[in-house]
Amino acid sequence: MKMTRFRIQNYKKLRDSGWVSCDDMTVFVGKNEAGKSSVFRCLSKLNPSDGEKFDGLKEFPRSRYTSEFKMEDWPVVSGEFALSEEDKAYVTGFSRALAQVTSVTCTRHYSGSLEVEFSPAIDFPEMSNAAFLARAEVWRKSIGDAVAPEGRGDSLARLKSVLLMALSQKVEELKAANPGDVASETAVGNLHALVVSQLNEQWQKTLLDPIAQDMGRFVDALVLLPQLNRAGAWVEANMPKFVFFDSYDVLDSSIHIPTYLSQLTLNPDGPRLRATKALFQHVGLDINALQGLDPSQAGRAQDDLKRFADERHIQMASASAEMTEKFSKWWDQRKHSFRYSIDGPFFRVWVSDDLDPSEIELDQRSGGMQYFFSFYLVFLEEAKGAYNNSILLLDEAGIQLHGAAQQRIVTLLERLSKDNQLFYSTHSPFMIDGNRLDRVRVVYEDPLDGTSKVSVNGWPKDRDSVFPLRAALGYAVTQSLFRSGKQLIVDDVTDYLILNAMSELLIKKGKQGLRNDIVVVPSGGASDLVPLATTMAANSVSYKALLDGSASSLNKGDVSHAELLEGSFLVSKYTKDGGTGVEDMFPELYLKAVSKAYPKASLQFNESEAKMTGVTKKVDAIFARTGAGKFERWRAGRLVAEWIFNKSGDVPDSSKQAFERLFNDINKGF
Repeated sequence: MKMTRFRIQNYKKLRDSGWVSCDDMTVFVGKNEAGKSSVFRCLSKLNPSDGEKFDGLKEFPRSRYTSEFKMEDWPVVSGEFALSEEDKAYVTGFSRALAQVTSVTCTRHYSGSLEVEFSPAIDFPEMSNAAFLARAEVWRKSIGDAVAPEGRGDSLARLKSVLLMALSQKVEELKAANPGDVASETAVGNLHALVVSQLNEQWQKTLLDPIAQDMGRFVDALVLLPQLNRAGAWVEANMPKFVFFDSYDVLDSSIHIPTYLSQLTLNPDGPRLRATKALFQHVGLDINALQGLDPSQAGRAQDDLKRFADERHIQMASASAEMTEKFSKWWDQRKHSFRYSIDGPFFRVWVSDDLDPSEIELDQRSGGMQYFFSFYLVFLEEAKGAYNNSILLLDEAGIQLHGAAQQRIVTLLERLSKDNQLFYSTHSPFMIDGNRLDRVRVVYEDPLDGTSKVSVNGWPKDRDSVFPLRAALGYAVTQSLFRSGKQLIVDDVTDYLILNAMSELLIKKGKQGLRNDIVVVPSGGASDLVPLATTMAANSVSYKALLDGSASSLNKGDVSHAELLEGSFLVSKYTKDGGTGVEDMFPELYLKAVSKAYPKASLQFNESEAKMTGVTKKVDAIFARTGAGKFERWRAGRLVAEWIFNKSGDVPDSSKQAFERLFNDINKGF
């Protein structure tokens, strides 16, 4: 099962997050106290690996606790999970009614109870004793009102007597039960069987078969309920575990083996043992066996002791070489070498590097290097073992590391997310991939009531909250400017997001996208495009520009500008109605995104607005006319890019063909 979205309600400052979409790796950013840790801690309790349960006294919104908490069993966290084909087969095995189910939604309440809903929903009537008694009155009236065909009056009278007596008996039985309890499958089933057994002739079936069928549906529902309950129990047992990390233990460079083994026996899951266990497991060292290879043992033959020493030395050397090779693939700031040794009862970790061959204890290296080494061990080892079928929630991962090392952490997390769905929170722009802003969710405080919100369809206006995103994008752009390759300068971030998304979509479909050596660079606006082109020209960087505008507007520019932008491409060449922006390559889809980003705004254009060229000009005009506020094109553009990544079927074929022509021309232009 893979979680596709989640929702948090009634938890601390999170009144209602709404449904938050997620993927294999989802990044949460936000300033301090915005609620990122609350999101992770609450989400982890949907199915916690550490057994942590909800505590209403501490976690229910404090301002509502006295007046509301005891009123009902409040829902806290919900997760929607897509079912794999194997999952679907298991679920269908409980009931054929679940054959069309594609996903399940699991909701945990403060009491700890879990509610499981299948989608598409299973339609069946209410099955309580009260519902049965209500239906029984309908059946009683229908039987009493039945009119016999000619010559069948006496037979029908006897039949009515039998059925009404049986019905009355069942009614009396169920009247004594709790009205809210599920009706007895045996009682209702016996009644249905009796009715069916009495309908032997065609005239009887014509009169009373509708009643028998209605009873049958009630019986079927009663039979289905325990099947659904068993299927729900299977879902609960097989739902991914949520593993919450908010602290990362650093490995000791000197491990006292007897103490470690004693602690391992007393508390094998103790947090202080975590990194040490991962170390031994990752390189395949059996610490008990190593301890047995003690060459100082008394009373053993000299040849045996020499073999003990040789075998232990070879194992340690082999493990050291293996760790040196594996670690070098992830940590590229220096080339480190590791040496493991056993000195008496101590297991030691020594580290040297290519700049200084002197061996130094691990705990004397930089804090960042220690952290990365321990982090690498724990997650690479545990994610494939203890956390199989788990969702990892990493709060402030990599916070101690240098920016370049944080980027390496992101690479490691990418790898881990292939096996375990993974969410992490961060303040750092270096922990955000500027090319995949679609997977970022911003946690922020509502300026009106102070509750925590999670961005879904756009980013908040709070500059502090989105600062890491802006910085990440700026860093990605800066890094790309002077790399070898080709630079395609575009007007702004909207063009950047949409072009990258469409290129990836087309390439996945085996069609023409941008060449791998072409980097899309947003200039930050038309006024900055020429200075950026000037800088690139001065540094002998190969570049072209994709311009929002028409050929006539370009020809009006400065002669030196025209030289700088020679060989550039005009969006208007690829739009249907002469529109000048990339949004005009799929205006209907863009307007749909505007409606999503600005749900209160009207898009009923008047006659003059409808005649305007360019979808953003139309939207600017209607916003100004209706007082809808300032229109920011990037908000809708980001949504379009996210839709392209996640549901490409919304992009019209004509638009795909237009982008394919554009990318083909750009590729040839370089």
